[in-house]
This record gives sequence, C-alpha cells and structure tokens, in this order.
Amino acid sequence: MKHQETLDTLAEMSDEDLIVLFERLSVHVSGRDRSFRSALRSALFPQKRLRKHQDKIGGCRAFVAQHGFITLHHAKENKLIDANTASATWLRCFIRPLLEEGVIEEYGQRWKGPNTRGTGMKVYTRPGTTPSLFSTQHLPGFSLITDASRCAKVFIEQVLSKPNRMRKGFIKDGELEMFLVNAKSGGESVFRDVSDETIRDWLESTVKPMLTEKKDEDPKFRVYHVHGAKVSVSMVGGLNE
Repeated sequence: MKHQETLDTLAEMSDEDLIVLFERLSVHVSGRDRSFRSALRSALFPQKRLRKHQDKIGGCRAFVAQHGFITLHHAKENKLIDANTASATWLRCFIRPLLEEGVIEEYGQRWKGPNTRGTGMKVYTRPGTTPSLFSTQHLPGFSLITDASRCAKVFIEQVLSKPNRMRKGFIKDGELEMFLVNAKSGGESVFRDVSDETIRDWLESTVKPMLTEKKDEDPKFRVYHVHGAKVSVSMVGGLNE
C-alpha cells in the first residue's frame, strides 16, 4: 500500500507525540492554498461522520445560491441551522468552510436585524454580489425592521386610533401577526418582514416609546399596554376617565 511506512510509523507513535505532530501540521497547513485545506478537512473528518452537519452547510450553500447572501439571523429564521447555534459556532463551523470554498465573502456593510445590538450583524455574500438586504429596489409596504418608526406611526394613527380596536386590542396569540400580514392598502401589503420575533422587537423598541408619547398628547390611547407580541386594553386610566 502506498505510504504504508508512514501509516505504520503513525500507528507506533504515542498519544502525546501524535498531538504534537498534528499541532505542527496545523501550523504548516495554514499557509497552503484553499483546495488543499479543503481536501485535508475532508480526509480528517470523513463525510459519513459529518453527514448531518454537511447537510446543514449544503442548506446554507443553497440559500446563498438563491438569495446571494446569508446572515446568522437568516440561517436561523430559515431553519438552516439550530436556533440555539452560538455566533462563534456559526463562524467556525459554517462560515469558515464556505469562505474557504469561495462560496461567500464578507460584505463591507453590516445589517441591523431584529434583536441585533451594537454595530450590527455580519453579512456574507456571493462574491461580487450586492445583497438584496441593501438593495435600492422599491418594495411595497413598510418593513418592521428597516422602517420601524414609519410602521409604528401608521399602526398607532391608523389602527390603534379606531374605536373598535380600543375595545379589543390584540390580545390573542398570533392575532397581531395575522393582522399585520393581512393588512392591505390599494391591494398591496402595508407591512413587511412580519414574524413573531420581529413583532416583539418592533413593539418593544419602537411602538411602545411612540405610544407613550401619544398617550401624553391624547389620553384615549392610555387604554393600551404593550407586552410581548400583544397589545392589550385596559379601561382603567383610559376612556372611562
């Protein structure tokens, strides 16, 4: 067998010597080209053992091919990876292999999605592609993510101001989500990027502060209370005053 002497030598080495050997090899390999590193990874970690993980990477690869970009949020939202996947695991186990394959590259602009704090979330795109996240193409309606303030203003002034809504609110599970998804104006959707996650973030970060100001201007809005993905109604301190 080719290289049998090398295999025999490895079999005779102690555990400590093997660890040192692989440490030295990892330093040496880091300077090799992408194709060699990819081939080495496949050899060290046979696909049979990593079938489930390889399937997830394949899902991410397909998402990039279809949409031209990927982020940690979109990978979780589309169930390409587990919802509890940490950002460090995402970078090490998913992004790094795709970068080395040349499938993606890091985009220069970060994306502020739901529950994204600080400087924003890293965006990875198909090489040479401008992600649709930052596209100037006109899309109907307002996004709960990128047009949060405008959505909140429309929601408060045109929805929560209605007398029948002041009696009912949105207190059932999923009720507000269904309303926002189905809201139309001129045959087009009024709200975009609607999900339980985006609604919760939007209500807490944008609607709640704007509604607090509105209550000072117009006491009738004091009937409303924002919590979770719901807007409940209480007559105390509101219309019955």
